[in-house]
Amino acid sequence: MSIYELDNQVDNLREIQTTIERLTAEAEAIKDSIKAEMVKRGEETLTGNGWKASWKVIESSHLDGKALKAAMPEKPLPISGAALTLTFTKCRPISRNNMIILSTGGTPPPCAGCK
Repeated sequence: MSIYELDNQVDNLREIQTTIERLTAEAEAIKDSIKAEMVKRGEETLTGNGWKASWKVIESSHLDGKALKAAMPEKPLPISGAALTLTFTKCRPISRNNMIILSTGGTPPPCAGCK
């Protein structure tokens, strides 16, 4: 591969990385707006046409080895924390005998995950 081809590949890589960073920031902004709407409505789960979003506090306990060693090298001390996660589920319509059930009008049928 020539230096010219390598220059082109590096330029393409930089463009792709810039696009990824921009789209990641855009996706985070959209997630934040969905979370804000969930807080406004006072709900942990929202469902729509073929999707379900849930935002829950997940508590976990873990041992921070570095903090433990620095604070009390002779005694283990569990450190607890909580994390907020936003999960999106792409839903499939309910099917019977490999046939997708379609709605004749109005709202589509619920999917198996959104019932």
